[in-house]
Amino acid sequence: MYIGDTLARRALYTPDRLAVVDTGKPERPHYTYAQLNQRANRFANWLRDAARVQPGDRVGIVAYDGVEFLDAFFACSKLGAILACYNWRMHWRELARIMDDTTPKVLIFSDEFKDTIAQAAAATPSVTHTLHIEGDGLPGSQRFETVLHSGRPDPVINEAVSEENTAALIFTGGTTGVPRGAQISHRMIVWNTLNTVIHDILPGDTTVNVFPMFHTGGLLVYTMPLMIVGGTVILVRRFDPALVLALIEEYRADFFAGVPTMYQMLTQAPNWAEADLSSLRFCTSGGAPLPVTLVEQFAREK
Repeated sequence: MYIGDTLARRALYTPDRLAVVDTGKPERPHYTYAQLNQRANRFANWLRDAARVQPGDRVGIVAYDGVEFLDAFFACSKLGAILACYNWRMHWRELARIMDDTTPKVLIFSDEFKDTIAQAAAATPSVTHTLHIEGDGLPGSQRFETVLHSGRPDPVINEAVSEENTAALIFTGGTTGVPRGAQISHRMIVWNTLNTVIHDILPGDTTVNVFPMFHTGGLLVYTMPLMIVGGTVILVRRFDPALVLALIEEYRADFFAGVPTMYQMLTQAPNWAEADLSSLRFCTSGGAPLPVTLVEQFAREK
């Protein structure tokens, strides 16, 4: 009933089905479930063998959306470790304070945040390994893809992991103080998946994820449920309305989720008029009231 095992099962049931497209990279890599599961196994083995990550230990990530986020999530879940999903908008002092509370052993980061990471990691003695996703990283940091492929591809099974164990830490907005880490258990992810499937998500569906995965909307609302049932998640590095419209059309997305501002920006994109969104079965919106005029515009023009 834990998430790492779910990925292994999906790799067994539908190994060649497309799981993830990482559009944030120039080559736009595609990954099947078999490939994604092997990446998770390799990274889990590296975490355990090289970084000495044990069940209950934290692995931190400060990164834009990309396959590496899912690699880390599934690898931690296989080990029984916890992925701490840090908000990349934080000031380094705020990040350092939260890292001091959560004591990650490994810290993964996108190149854009290396200055923040340099200062926050220096103030966090628990960090023994830093991994950069792209660029040259920091002195002493290792390239994520290199360490992943150095890990053994052997399956990782931790029978001690139960549905009550924490799989991830998702942090609150901190509007009344320092952001607090919500402990997301494997059971919570399973129940959210059940609620989402009832909502009308089907095996083989495709969606374009536009939410940052440090947020519950990006990681847990549709991404994890869709991957558990065997769908395809198109990842974008950051929200770009013209790109999103093009991806919905190209990959024939079945559903889409956004906030009202995103929907408004889609209607103002230069390719709005010619974009074919006929594949969409439904759209959802959250975060604020969706204006009726915007709903009517989508119904009228798309």
